[in-house]
Amino acid sequence: MIETTNLTQGRIQAAQNEDEEAGQMLQYIEQNTLPQDKKEADVIVRESNHYVVSNGILFHHYYPRGKGHLLSDRVIKQLVVPKSLRNDVLLSYHDAIIAAHPGIDRTYNNIRMKYYWKRMYSDIEDYVKTCIECQQGKTNPHSKRAPLQPLPATGVFERIHMDILCNLPQSAGGFNQILLVVCPFSKWCEAFPLKTGGAVETARVLYNEIICRYGPCRQILTDLGKNFTSNLVKEICKIFQITKLNTSSYHPECNAATERQNRTLATSLRMYCHDNQSTWPDYLQGVMMSFRNTIQTESTQYSPYYLVFGREPRNPIDIALIPESTKGLSKDAESALKLIVDNLTLGQKNCQDKY
Repeated sequence: MIETTNLTQGRIQAAQNEDEEAGQMLQYIEQNTLPQDKKEADVIVRESNHYVVSNGILFHHYYPRGKGHLLSDRVIKQLVVPKSLRNDVLLSYHDAIIAAHPGIDRTYNNIRMKYYWKRMYSDIEDYVKTCIECQQGKTNPHSKRAPLQPLPATGVFERIHMDILCNLPQSAGGFNQILLVVCPFSKWCEAFPLKTGGAVETARVLYNEIICRYGPCRQILTDLGKNFTSNLVKEICKIFQITKLNTSSYHPECNAATERQNRTLATSLRMYCHDNQSTWPDYLQGVMMSFRNTIQTESTQYSPYYLVFGREPRNPIDIALIPESTKGLSKDAESALKLIVDNLTLGQKNCQDKY
């Protein structure tokens, strides 16, 4: 793992100067010096408009494209990563406990929000495809096709989905289940270890950890488990004016937001506690942090963290590599909300087309 405490601004600047690609661009921008090779010189001149030097450190400007939005709506300032630091960035965004081994596209989109180097996608693809933990721990199931009728996108914490991940190895603290809560709009997710999964324990977590933290939602969707259909949960919903929705019997696809997240959660935990599976609660919140920090490439095109807090999350390596003064350009919240709804609708249509 990278020693982030040793990465000062001076060391980053020195690494860029020593790097062949970043060093040539720095020399051109700061000293107007070009390499003797004409082809290389032409490429540097042509691409220099996308680069800027701040406090002696080279950055690249990335303009995300979106329908009905100008390129200048959102400019992302990416730190140009020299070859000597690329493996450290990949380790931090893929292998670390707060990364949880995301796939190729998610790893790429997470890194792209802050960093840049040429042929970055190809390097990330090779790295993820050769990750031993990913090859051993992930599955590639092919479920049967079925008609889709997505629930409409509403707003952040307007509706939440809940489910239980059970039959886990019992931990030293007596936990053997996980209560998973997902906001289908922002994709924000929370997970809480349970000992019994009973109605009292479930209701206590719902009130203390969800309602008291995020406020009452309008709707709660769960399966027909006794812990979710108990009088205690019904009374909480009645007090806070929450509409309780239930899935159809023997049709877990209705609660796909949590069912799919359950499988991803179990896979991620398995990768970190394969030596002693009873230690899974020690890794739970780090894995959940990775889910909340990951850009949702097939739906909103934003990370859940961004939709809830209005800014991109910070990874430990970001604090070491990116100067404190570096700030991205903010985006109008109303415009962002409309874009998110459009992205969710488009993502649902793409899922239907794939079926």
